[in-house]
Amino acid sequence: MAYYWNKKGNTNRYKRIDVRYMQRKNLLNVGLSSSLEWISQRTGKVVGRVDYEVRHDSVCFKYTVRSNPSEAWRPYNYLVPITHTSCNYGGTRAWFNCPHCLKRVAVLYIDEQIACRTCHKLNYSSQQQTKGTWQERDRMNKVREKLGWPLIKDVSFWERIKPKGMHWKTFEKLCQEHDLYERRFLVFFSAGLDMSIH
Repeated sequence: MAYYWNKKGNTNRYKRIDVRYMQRKNLLNVGLSSSLEWISQRTGKVVGRVDYEVRHDSVCFKYTVRSNPSEAWRPYNYLVPITHTSCNYGGTRAWFNCPHCLKRVAVLYIDEQIACRTCHKLNYSSQQQTKGTWQERDRMNKVREKLGWPLIKDVSFWERIKPKGMHWKTFEKLCQEHDLYERRFLVFFSAGLDMSIH
């Protein structure tokens, strides 16, 4: 059964172990004992390390974790199965099997536990960005439907006509809601454009 955390996170905030990288660098040879390190791009210092030992059909990862500086370090050992599939042009490709759900994956993420993206309940940054964009657009359009405004074009100040029979107080409240959702939608949409350019 998969191991689930309470809240969705972002893959960028977790240290990742990529089996493709390990295979390219010949780090999956049986009997090899070595370590993987993560280095901060800002400071150039090592911010994480995990030791590992390659076995015949698995990798044993060893590391220590603590939630804050006042806690003692807690040791973890994780045995992660490895499988191989044949490539079209010869050779084989290595895969991890998530130690929680046993799904075949290329990347595992480390928090206190080692698990796949699904078990950690993680989203990619692009997924979170897209979700936020369209949620705000949908909320904005729901308000526009109540007001009888067009859904696919900008609504100028002069086009903001109160529907017949609607109280002015209700109309003003809906206009404020609309403007809030529209601003959020434009912020998310602009951020998404910036991400696609870089």
